[in-house]
Amino acid sequence: MQDLLLDQSASASSIAGTTPFPLLSREGVRAYRRALFQQKVLDRCASSPFPGTLVLRDAAKESNFIKDFWTHPQTMSIVSEVMGVPLNVVMPTEIGHTNVQVEGATVSEMTRKLKVEPSVEKVELSAEERAYNPLKDASAIIPWQSVHSRHLANSISKIDVAKAMILILTYVS
Repeated sequence: MQDLLLDQSASASSIAGTTPFPLLSREGVRAYRRALFQQKVLDRCASSPFPGTLVLRDAAKESNFIKDFWTHPQTMSIVSEVMGVPLNVVMPTEIGHTNVQVEGATVSEMTRKLKVEPSVEKVELSAEERAYNPLKDASAIIPWQSVHSRHLANSISKIDVAKAMILILTYVS
C-alpha cells in the first residue's frame, strides 16, 4: 500500500485496487463470459454469500481460458501498469475471482439467469453517483459490497460492459 501512496487502515488488508479501466473489447467480454459461464465452471466454482450476489472462485482451475487470460504477460503488464507497481499472482485460487450481481436467492436461480451476451441497458446516474469512487468509501473493506456501492457497480457495468474493476477480483456483469 505504501508503494501506491495509500494509507493502510487497521481493518483492511494490504490489497490495493483501481477505478474501472478499459481492458477487453466487446468481443473479448463475450469470450470471457463464455469461458466463465460454462456449466462446469458454474457447477464447481459458484457460491452465494447472500441473495443477488453470485461468487465464482477458483475459475482458473476449471477454465484454461480464464487462467491463460489472467496470467498472460500482456495482461499482467497492463494490470501492473495501471497499478503503478509490478504485480504477480500469489493466490492461484483468486485468479479470475468474479462477483456477479444477478437476481435470485439461490445459486441455481442465479446461474440460470446468466447470459454470455452482456446487458447493454443504459442506467441514468445522478451527479453524486457519477462522482462516487468506491475505492474511497471507508464504510467497507471491499467497498462495492455495501448496498449503495452494489447498486452503483451494477449501474456502471451496464454503462460500459468493456470495463473491468480490478481489486483482487474481476467484476464482469
